[in-house]
Amino acid sequence: MKNKFLRRLLAVSLCASLIGSAAVNIPLIVPESGITASAASITDDFTYKSDYNGGIVITKYTGTDENVVIPKEIEGKPVTEIGSSAFENNKNMKSVSIPDSVKTIGFDSFSGCT
Repeated sequence: MKNKFLRRLLAVSLCASLIGSAAVNIPLIVPESGITASAASITDDFTYKSDYNGGIVITKYTGTDENVVIPKEIEGKPVTEIGSSAFENNKNMKSVSIPDSVKTIGFDSFSGCT
């Protein structure tokens, strides 16, 4: 009887801790679908959004330059990330210069580029 009670208590405790930790992580999961801290903006050929740490995330490149230079700052904020699929299938680009302010390059950011 005592072992059964202890097993149930342990099971309830584990479930509570898993639910609690999942609830803490939910705000950190932000899909690339457009849920952002601010609305997307466009500067030159870059579509971007602000991240939660005051940086800029490049979400799309729409230009046709062969030699792309990602700016170090946009609107006075550092460009810290190249978002998922931002340059995907760009057939014109031959080179890209990435500033040292960029700390993250998203999944498939340059997929399909030549």
